[in-house]
Amino acid sequence: MVGFSAWYYCFAGYCNRVSCRCHGEQAKRVITKKRQFEELAESERKFRNLFEHSPAGMLRITTPHWNVVDANQALLHMFHVSTFDEVKK
Repeated sequence: MVGFSAWYYCFAGYCNRVSCRCHGEQAKRVITKKRQFEELAESERKFRNLFEHSPAGMLRITTPHWNVVDANQALLHMFHVSTFDEVKK
């Protein structure tokens, strides 16, 4: 099925959309995007866990203005402060 007949067949609800020629590639792209999003979220979760639970004091800054964005508890302890706002000063 090619052209108008394939389009009608798909949009009339007769195909299963994942394996048909018209929607198969679209479904693969959606599945790939979802998998990439899940992998990115897992990577961010791992980074956050390492950052927050590291015994070494760490902070994140932005360039070119060198603004402090985030600091972990070990850094707060090193500087003898209790809140992140005190580190930003």
